[in-house]
Amino acid sequence: MFAKGVAFLLGTLAVCQLPTLACVGPLLPLLAAGLALLLWRRAFVCALFVAGVAWTAQFGAAALAHGIDPALNGGQWLVSGEISSVPEADAGHVSFDLDLLDAPPPIGNLRRLRLAWYEAGVHVAAGERWRILVKLRHAHGLRNPGDHDFEGRLFDEGVDATGYVLRCPCNARLQAANWRSPILRAREAIALRIAAELPPHSPFVGILQDLAVGLDDRVAPEQWRIFSATGTTHLMAISGFHVAGVALLAIWLVRVSWRTVGSGNRARSDIESAVGLAAATGYALLAGLSVPTQRTLVTLACVLLARMHRRATAVWNLVGLALFAVLLLDPFATLSAGFWLSFATVAGILFALEGRSGRRSQWRELLPAQLAATLCLLPLTLALFGTVSLLSPLINLLAIPIFSLVLVPAILLGVALLAVPGGLAGLWFSLIERAVALVWPAFAALAGAPLAQMHVAARPFWTLALLGLGALWVLVPWPLVVRALGIAFALPAVFWRPLPPAAGGYEFTVLDVGQGLAVFVATREHSLLFDTGPVARSGRAAAEFSVVPFLEQRGIAHLDLLILSHGDRDHVGGAPAVRAAVRVDRALVGGLRRGGVFEPCIAGQSWTWDGVRFEFLHPPAPASDGAGRKENDASCVLAVSGPGGSALLTGDIEAAAEAELLRSRLPHRMTIVVVPHHGSGSSSGVEFVARLAPRWAVVSTGYDNRWHFPRPEVVERWQSAGAQLLSTASGGAITFHVEPDAIAGPPEQYRERVRRFWHVD
Repeated sequence: MFAKGVAFLLGTLAVCQLPTLACVGPLLPLLAAGLALLLWRRAFVCALFVAGVAWTAQFGAAALAHGIDPALNGGQWLVSGEISSVPEADAGHVSFDLDLLDAPPPIGNLRRLRLAWYEAGVHVAAGERWRILVKLRHAHGLRNPGDHDFEGRLFDEGVDATGYVLRCPCNARLQAANWRSPILRAREAIALRIAAELPPHSPFVGILQDLAVGLDDRVAPEQWRIFSATGTTHLMAISGFHVAGVALLAIWLVRVSWRTVGSGNRARSDIESAVGLAAATGYALLAGLSVPTQRTLVTLACVLLARMHRRATAVWNLVGLALFAVLLLDPFATLSAGFWLSFATVAGILFALEGRSGRRSQWRELLPAQLAATLCLLPLTLALFGTVSLLSPLINLLAIPIFSLVLVPAILLGVALLAVPGGLAGLWFSLIERAVALVWPAFAALAGAPLAQMHVAARPFWTLALLGLGALWVLVPWPLVVRALGIAFALPAVFWRPLPPAAGGYEFTVLDVGQGLAVFVATREHSLLFDTGPVARSGRAAAEFSVVPFLEQRGIAHLDLLILSHGDRDHVGGAPAVRAAVRVDRALVGGLRRGGVFEPCIAGQSWTWDGVRFEFLHPPAPASDGAGRKENDASCVLAVSGPGGSALLTGDIEAAAEAELLRSRLPHRMTIVVVPHHGSGSSSGVEFVARLAPRWAVVSTGYDNRWHFPRPEVVERWQSAGAQLLSTASGGAITFHVEPDAIAGPPEQYRERVRRFWHVD
């Protein structure tokens, strides 16, 4: 069964790599014929691969039929629907999912919306029905090397459009939550009761809510960072360890309370299995039925049902059955990192312990099992997150029993006590919180240790495949000398390094940060970042999920230079996040508020790195700044020049600064120009564009932004000057490889390179 489950998985993966489903459609009759032939010949493994392809393609086509047409982006619609998630209140807004019940015909095909409501005093609850005026657009996320596919995650979760609620007298609650969505309402009620039983602003309430009912959005970002650095993130997502622990606890309670029915061994065994399965199912439902809980629930069901029917079941068959069941329910579960981490952990432990039962006690098998899980997860964590932790096996050796056998049962006992009057639940949760507070400093200290978490540059797939093969080789119970040969498989992944630009060449990447700017420039031995992108109203900086992952994906631990062109939030909003993630050797800033801890950028400053010249063309020295100069016109303007091509970074300069540059330092013809002020109508004057006449003009702007940048007249000017206009809104991160003699090929648009069929724009 395990091989059949893997075959079905490979079929789903084959479809998930396609940029469009159009190439599958003509093949479906052929696939059906092949499936019939393979079944007739009893080649079930091949048949399940074909079935995986057909099932995933059909599933994907059905999901795409519910998407919103990009032509309707920005439209306002009066809709009615039911809140289908536990609402999350944060920094002046509340976010939630809405399952549509009634909508105008143009969007009548939509199923689920993900909305934010920016209005003080609004209270919404799971299961309520509302009529609201919404502004919608199709799912669109930032795309940069090293980031996660936001659009793919929404596609897997069945979210057809995103948007926000507009202020309108028509917004009204139609029905209160009553008998509908009992599980969802129970999760919300338990989370609210836990918060009410703890002191206000308790720092650990989110951890208790997450472990109780799977609301991982309640855990603070800094706490997630600590869990990630210690390799214990999987313990915060209600995992198979927790679900299995609840089942075992229920079985134990039945066993110790059994008193009647004679010897009753068979009856007791059946009741234990039934109660254990019911307890595990209830906890999995409260946890939101994530992929790890699905996998564990299917496996437990097979084990306990086989126990009730007195049949032995091979453990690998159970894993294969769980794999098949999860993908049958949701073939796009593979888009979630939790899917891979969950099954890899189980497979690694089983592979390491297979055939060893009876040789050692269960407690003595704990360390080899943890080592096996860590080795099998190593290639995946490198591929998915670009991190490796040398302390994780030791930390998990202690943390897994504490979380699964102590903390989670204690929290679930507290949930049961919520139904008991007298304040006992409040006392119990206060004790749990104090216990977490006692051990938290140790977690934080371990997270700050040098070996806790190391970011490494992205490795090619073949090196990670060899690393995985080496991990399996080491786990096979061969003689120690033979097993040590598995280390050789890891050497390519350990010693592989990305090729830096040649001397005189450089890499120039305009990152996709939405409505803002961030540009990375790297020579052979040096690197700089020009601006850091915007910060949202919620306080979350785009750099956290665009610039920082990009730097980590490249293995960059420090920047030689950070340049903040001027003080606007869409250019400097990510500076704290960048400075927290990497070491910055030197920082320069432009704009009217220059100075402080940063040095000012001044026209005429220049330096050379590895045969590439850098020079500031603007602004002039602070003493010559006019009193009437605008913040945008005081932006740093940086020219990068190599033998193979030149680039110009312009910040947010407008007409006045462009006129100054035309009178002074502006060069004739550039190879690459980052269009000033995101393509606004107040910039990119006719003479300025004609003087530069670049081969490529790049606009860094937000998708479907409210200013409609770049303006049509600006686009026409650059194109009339002979430039090919590129936009981060449509292309994602845009990278130019400037060799010492010329630019190597066309620029790489990351969104196009990683396009999948669920990316509809």
